[in-house]
Amino acid sequence: MRMYINTPVRMNNQKVLIIFVPGFMETAHTPLFVRTAQVISKQEGFTTVRLDGPSFYENVGGLKEASIDAQVQHIIDAVSHFRRESDRVVLVGHSMGAFVSLLADTAHPERIILWDPSLHPREIFASTLRNASQAVSSTLIKELSLLPDIESAAADTTCPVGIISAEQGAAHIVAPYMRHLPILLGQVTIPGADHNFSTQQHTSALVHETLQFIKKPSPYEDGLAH
Repeated sequence: MRMYINTPVRMNNQKVLIIFVPGFMETAHTPLFVRTAQVISKQEGFTTVRLDGPSFYENVGGLKEASIDAQVQHIIDAVSHFRRESDRVVLVGHSMGAFVSLLADTAHPERIILWDPSLHPREIFASTLRNASQAVSSTLIKELSLLPDIESAAADTTCPVGIISAEQGAAHIVAPYMRHLPILLGQVTIPGADHNFSTQQHTSALVHETLQFIKKPSPYEDGLAH
């Protein structure tokens, strides 16, 4: 696993660290993560970390080394590592990375933010597995049948979770996440945004809503507002 870190010039009084989790066939260098990490680090003084590596979907490995179990373990390892030097560690997962982030709740991040969470990985990979030209790791194929459904993954999540949907993206499938999360900070939909929040206007709105959820008090902890 590789980690790309943005350390702000001006540190916030509270040492908040944000770990970005890529979705299906995304990498740490996907423009959405690069743009938002830079803006949040500069604007808010938070340190940001973008995860990458063969178990995710780096360009070199493709799906040959992909493993959701390994992704989850990498996230857990990253949370454990950075907790030693941070007041709060927040996971931000996009698309399928949102589902994977919920599975890493056992690392006890302070909260998780889901960006336009996706269908279940089994549904996402269904067409890929039918495509003989795309080599998929045997490990991943075995894992898919063992994954909990969205409802169970959400219900087992113990930290506060906020959801940001894209109107032109996966907003229509967010209900299973919302209904079963024990501590839902809220759900907002960005009007007109596509799944990747591609325009500058939609990226800015995404950053704003993400920071609102990070600072929003949960039922059992003091607020982060400053």
